[in-house]
Amino acid sequence: MVLTSGVTHASAKGWKIPTIPQLKHNIDHLYHLLLAQLRGPARVELVADEARWVAYRQQEYRGSPNVLNSYVARLRRLQELERQRPMGPWPFVGDYAIIQHKKFRYGDARDVAHYPQFDSQEADSVSTNRFFAKSAARRVEALNMEAAGLFNTAPPHGEFYPPGFEYYQSFDLYRPGPYLLDILLFISRYTGGAQEMRSGASYLIDLRTDGIVPLASVFAAKIDWHQRLDAIVDADFNKQWPKGMWNTVESGPIYVFEAHKLDVDFSASIGAVDVSVPYSQIEDLFRADGPLGMTLRQRRGSAAMR
Repeated sequence: MVLTSGVTHASAKGWKIPTIPQLKHNIDHLYHLLLAQLRGPARVELVADEARWVAYRQQEYRGSPNVLNSYVARLRRLQELERQRPMGPWPFVGDYAIIQHKKFRYGDARDVAHYPQFDSQEADSVSTNRFFAKSAARRVEALNMEAAGLFNTAPPHGEFYPPGFEYYQSFDLYRPGPYLLDILLFISRYTGGAQEMRSGASYLIDLRTDGIVPLASVFAAKIDWHQRLDAIVDADFNKQWPKGMWNTVESGPIYVFEAHKLDVDFSASIGAVDVSVPYSQIEDLFRADGPLGMTLRQRRGSAAMR
């Protein structure tokens, strides 16, 4: 992380990739720490989620180069759950997945799509769960249809088909407030060529209803928040990267609401890029009656009472 005028910038550049034994050790330590702290339904849910993840990981490991991604995603999730624990009720978000390998006449497609599901019985989460499950299924189906169209047809003379198509999806959780949860999807899609296509999506969830909160309910309507955030991102990006590097950006921005900052994420050919903006710098952009504005006001009031 490089601090720049109250804004932090991070990228995959210079990040030391951990080994699988290191990740296993850290995951096991955090899991047992959480297990010792939780009681009742939260403990039962954690055990069930761990069992699902182990089963999925064993399926992913067979012939998949992405097994490291599964360990990294699991460690991040447990780390975030440990940070969330003092904030309020356990969010009961389970890790589910579609894992399949389809063979066609001249190639194959491998799909690993993790998606979140709210397992709590305290809120009506049917529509939200259906959204995440169907979205993952649609993305997998689209890749398989594309693979079938290519690999079921004999290649023209002299052409060489890639060894296969691959789709990988994982997710991270962030807790901006006691009743708010942000779900960040990471998507990697390979359909031939030198590298995979990367993208993502972020969804702010109200834990009281398990409903997805639109950005229009977060940001104030009378303020051009797009312009303010674009100016902050442009200034920070240009300080960190040579002129012209904006041309490497492939997708974004994605707005990720964390505990004390807003992350503006991009996918670029140089890797994952994010600009982190503290809420204290942009608090006037949020609706006073919106879920995040109310959370920040309550947090400020609690701090003043101490």
